[in-house]
Amino acid sequence: MSEVMSKSLFAAVAPDRGGDPAEGAALVRSLIADGADVSAHDEQGATPLHRAVKAPYSADDPLPSLEVIRALLECGADVHAVDNHGVTPAAWAVALNDSEPAAWAKRSVEVLALLVEHGARLDGKIRSATGGSLAHESCAAVPVYAFLLDHGAPTDAVDDRGDTPLHATVGSARPGLVKLLLERGADAAAVNGLGRTPLGIALRLPDYSEKQRQARSEIVALLEAAGAPAHVRYPVVEGGPLPIDMEALRQAAGVMQAELAEVCEAAGIPDDSGWLTRRVEPDFDSYQDFVAGLGYGCDPDHLPHLPELCARVLGGTGATRTLVGDQSVDTPFFHHGDLVVKGGLDVVAPFVVTGSLAVEDVLADGGPDSVVAIRGGVTARGVFTDGEMSVDGDIEADVVYGYYNDNTLQAGTIRARLVIEDEHATIATVEADLHFDLDDFQQGHGDGVQEQLRELLVDEVFAVDEDGGREMMDRGLLFARLREGLPVFRADSQAEAH
Repeated sequence: MSEVMSKSLFAAVAPDRGGDPAEGAALVRSLIADGADVSAHDEQGATPLHRAVKAPYSADDPLPSLEVIRALLECGADVHAVDNHGVTPAAWAVALNDSEPAAWAKRSVEVLALLVEHGARLDGKIRSATGGSLAHESCAAVPVYAFLLDHGAPTDAVDDRGDTPLHATVGSARPGLVKLLLERGADAAAVNGLGRTPLGIALRLPDYSEKQRQARSEIVALLEAAGAPAHVRYPVVEGGPLPIDMEALRQAAGVMQAELAEVCEAAGIPDDSGWLTRRVEPDFDSYQDFVAGLGYGCDPDHLPHLPELCARVLGGTGATRTLVGDQSVDTPFFHHGDLVVKGGLDVVAPFVVTGSLAVEDVLADGGPDSVVAIRGGVTARGVFTDGEMSVDGDIEADVVYGYYNDNTLQAGTIRARLVIEDEHATIATVEADLHFDLDDFQQGHGDGVQEQLRELLVDEVFAVDEDGGREMMDRGLLFARLREGLPVFRADSQAEAH
C-alpha cells in the first residue's frame, strides 16, 4: 500500500502548469498522512523533493510550486538526500537556461531560498559528467548564480578536468558570472588540468559573431583588470599538467620536418611534412594541452610522429607510472615514459604515451575523439578500438577488434589469437590464430565467418542477431567476458573444466 501511495506522491509533486498550488500542497500532505514515503527514491534515486524542485528546461515545462515544496519540507523531506549521482535537490533547482524568461530565474532563486531556509547546503556536487560544485553551473542566470555564491557555493572548487568555477564561466563566455566570481575573490591565476589559466582560456574564445566578440572582449577586460595572467609556471605533480617548452618543441619539429622531407624525397612520394611545424605554431600551456586537439580530424598518417616529437623534447625514457584499478580517461592524457594499468582502460579523449602501455584487462577507446598514440608497444587481454589508434611498437593481446567509424589501427606487429577488422582497417603485420580482414568479415556475415568463430570461441559469446534472427558472435558479450577474466576460447574453457 505504501509503495502505491509513494508512486502517487511522485505524481503529485511534479510541477503542473495551470494546477492550483494550494490543492497540490493539500494533496501532498494527505498522501503523506496516508502512508506515502516522503523519503522514497525513484529509478534515478530522486526523492519527491528532487522532483518537486526541478527547474524548467524547455518552454513547455511548468515552474515548480513553492506551496508543494513547502508542504514536502514541513512533512520531513530531507534537503540533504542524494540521487544516484550523489546530487541533492538544490542542484536540481538551478535553472540552467539563461536565455529563457526571467520568471525561471526568479523561481529558481525562490526555491533555493526555501531549501536553504530548511538547512540545505549549496556546496555540493552538480549533475554533470565532469563533476564540480554548484559554482560550476556556468549556464545559470546571473541572479541564480549570485545566490549560489552568496550561500556557500565554493569559488575554489575544481571539477574532474581541474577547472575552477572561473575557468568554467570563462569557457562558457559568461561575463556576468565572471564578474561575480572576481568580486568574490576567485583565483585568477589558477591552472586547470591542461595548464590553462582563465585568461588563457578567454584569449582562445571564439569570436565569429558580434555576440561572441562582445563576450570575449568583456571577459578579457575583466580578467586583465583583476591582474590575471595568460600563462603561469606551475609545479609538476603526478597526474597534473606537464609544463611544455614551446621553443624547444618548435625546434624539434623543424628537425623532424626536415627528416620527413628527406624520407619523402627518397621514396618519391609527396612531401606534406609542413603539417608538423604548423601543429606547433600556437602556444600551448602543457603537453596535455598540446594533445587536446587530436580528436578533431587528426590525419592518421601524422599520428605516430607526435609521441616521437614529445619524447625528443623531454629526453630520456621518462618514468614508469602505475594506475591501480579500472581507469576511464575522459580528458586529454599525456605521459612521458611507460604506463601500467592494473585493471581495464577506457579512453574517450586524446591519449598519448611516449613509452609502452601495459593494461592488465581490456584497452578500449570510444570514438573519433579518443585518439590513442603510443610510442612503444601495447599489451592487454583485449584491445577494442573504434577510433584512431597508433602503436609504434607491437600489440600483444588475446583479442584485437577494430570496429566501424572508418578509422585505422596502426601497429608494427599484432600478435593475438583473434583479430577482427569490422569496417575498421588495420595497418600492421598480423600474426593470429584467426584473422578476419575488411573483405573477410563483412560485419560478421562473410562466408564461413560465424562457423570459424564458433570453433574458436565459447558459446557464451554468441547471441541471436536482432536483424537476421541468426545466432552470431556478439562483440559486447565477448568483451564483457574478457573484462571479467572469464574464458572466451574453447580450448581455455575445456582446460579449466579438466
